[in-house]
Amino acid sequence: MIDSIENGRKEDGNRSIADKIIKRLHDLDQTVENNQGRWAWELLKNAKDSISDEEDRTVSVQILLNEESVEFKHNGTYFSELDIRGLINQISSKVAGEGQPTKKTGRFGTGFLTTHLLSLICLAFWLTGLPAYTVLADTLYVTLEKDNALAVVDGATGKLTKTVKIGKRPRGIVLSKDQKQLYIAASDDNTLQIVDTASLKVVGKLPSDKDPESFAMDPKGEFLYVSNEDDNLVTVIDIAKRKAVKQVPVGVEPEGIAVSPDGQWVVSTSETTNMAHWIDRTKLEIIDNTLVDPRPRSALFTADGKQLWVSSEIAGNVSVFDVATRQLVKKIGFKIPAVTQEKIQPVGMRIDKNRRYAYVALGPSSRVAVIDAQTLEVVDYYLVGQRVWNLEFSPDEKKLYTVNGLSNDISIIDLENRKVVKSVPVGQYPWGVAVKP
Repeated sequence: MIDSIENGRKEDGNRSIADKIIKRLHDLDQTVENNQGRWAWELLKNAKDSISDEEDRTVSVQILLNEESVEFKHNGTYFSELDIRGLINQISSKVAGEGQPTKKTGRFGTGFLTTHLLSLICLAFWLTGLPAYTVLADTLYVTLEKDNALAVVDGATGKLTKTVKIGKRPRGIVLSKDQKQLYIAASDDNTLQIVDTASLKVVGKLPSDKDPESFAMDPKGEFLYVSNEDDNLVTVIDIAKRKAVKQVPVGVEPEGIAVSPDGQWVVSTSETTNMAHWIDRTKLEIIDNTLVDPRPRSALFTADGKQLWVSSEIAGNVSVFDVATRQLVKKIGFKIPAVTQEKIQPVGMRIDKNRRYAYVALGPSSRVAVIDAQTLEVVDYYLVGQRVWNLEFSPDEKKLYTVNGLSNDISIIDLENRKVVKSVPVGQYPWGVAVKP
């Protein structure tokens, strides 16, 4: 009899919760005109609350509306068991926490229900034929070599939001691991400047030796490896100590530099020696040298660490090496109709994390080459601004941003629809770009 009573109590409780949910849905349906915007607010609260108990963490959000669905994405954490209980029982997660302190502001059970309004809102968009839209959370930081400045572009609107003065002739730029700081090579000041991403103020500097241009960060975000063209060196900087811990002699005029994802290798390319120097990251010594074609500009490891790509500006090609053997796999050349070969000068590169496509900036040709990263064949070209130099993905790799030195702008490429969607004037001689989610 006791078991029967207990089972009946649970069944009555479940029925009560179900009736409560049905009633709330009905009430919301009756007031849909007054609550059309509530779903977005509730989802934003859920995203914020998912990381509310983690100190010094921010959350980025995407809302994607297309013809068939609405997607809401964020980089926070999953619902906890406590949150799921609140959703099922239709009570605040604070109540479910039995008085435990929390910084959460939302009521997951209540807010989750209101998101059913999405179906009605989407129906209205489909019936009225209004265009789909995408909201992005990217912030772009672009170094302006001639303006001695840093330009900030809103990735959601594609608009220049701010320009701040920094050091002389800023070029290379890297975002810190915690995304709170930017490291910027102020070449004519012979230093790396540290810029706070919130205030955009210079808050420190790192000893880079003479004429820093390109540099790379190790996977853990603890060290920077800087190319010093004038001294034929790679300077190794301990970020936390703000101290140069070693200088590694390399070939003449080092330019490109990359760190392997597993942290085993640092590769430096020297423009005059025409070599890729394989530096053991533990010993900080050159283990091997690989001959490449004239004027190697950029080096890049694939995300799986299996290949190294090196762009050669004068030769007009990209060399792909097998990392395990350090042997050449293939040289990729470029031919663009109505563009002379001397204008095809490969420089900056980006390869998506799945190694599906690679993108190569081709300098004065004003093109970005699209390469099938599996077959190593060129499949397309994008026409962008003049003297495209460097490029960077959006965090979701759905967009590609290019910096165009002579047209003084950046180009935004929609990779899903395979087209250039916008050109944004940013200032004189944009050189490098970093993207913060």
